[in-house]
Amino acid sequence: MLPELNIDRGRIPVVAVEAPSSESGVFNWKDFYKRLMCAIDEPLVEHKIGPDISLRGLSPQQVGQQAVTTELRLAIERALRHRRTSHMLIDEAQHLSRTASGRRIQDQLDTLKSLSNMTGTLIVLFGSYELHLFRNLSGQLSRRSVDVHFPRYDVHVEEDVEGFRNLLYTFQGELPLEEEPNLDARWDYFYERSIGCVGVLKDWLRLAYEDALKEGGKRLTAKHIESNELSTSQLDKMLDEALEGEQNLKDTEEKRGKLRARLGVQEGREESEGENVSDNVQSRGQSPVKVKALKPKMRVGKRKPVRDPVGNKRRAS
Repeated sequence: MLPELNIDRGRIPVVAVEAPSSESGVFNWKDFYKRLMCAIDEPLVEHKIGPDISLRGLSPQQVGQQAVTTELRLAIERALRHRRTSHMLIDEAQHLSRTASGRRIQDQLDTLKSLSNMTGTLIVLFGSYELHLFRNLSGQLSRRSVDVHFPRYDVHVEEDVEGFRNLLYTFQGELPLEEEPNLDARWDYFYERSIGCVGVLKDWLRLAYEDALKEGGKRLTAKHIESNELSTSQLDKMLDEALEGEQNLKDTEEKRGKLRARLGVQEGREESEGENVSDNVQSRGQSPVKVKALKPKMRVGKRKPVRDPVGNKRRAS
């Protein structure tokens, strides 16, 4: 979009904001809207009030306190349309699930859907595996959403092992030390203490590098590395969450079988001919759905693909 932005300097095509975690445990939309307006360079954020509020005798601070969520929502809609923002990136989006009751989680997503519809802005949510709670709350949202999974490196996959080792080699080359460390020699140790997560590995090496700098910054020793690794209990908890999230995002044959059973669709070509019926479908008293091969429709005036007689027929003697 650079050629277009050189002409239209007022456009902000992408805006990024972090969803704040509220001290009360309930997501604060008023605070979020204010942060979003600051990210999009909206002026006078603290002065967004409704036209029915009198300004007589109010200080600027008191004026800002009069703003309610409705006025802020309207202001952000106008700002996004005026700036022609095409993408909104929300980091730590799992904080949106912090509500007073489970029923309101659906309301959180409906608010985002409405904001996207009103402004024409595509909303991208970034977060942890807690985001999978949002996936199936609404069929309307599910069909309009796309999941992009950034999984950890899996030691059971050969390509992932190679990728992880290449990552270690890249990191060791980026550490500005007099003596470059050989991290790949202990790649299995680094995999174990990071459970294959790039972010964990990066933060870990950063802390170890800071310790190395305090001692002159000549070399990265095993002491620097091991003193900054996460505890086994921390890694065990992280692995539990990662495995659960990976399982929830994975489409298995068991899940597919349950879906087909609920639909009454029989498995296999033999069953599609009406020979067998799923026990699950029969137990609910539903009529099975026979899946038949569809015959291609012929266009009017087009002959069927049949063989034409060629040559002379032999006469009967």
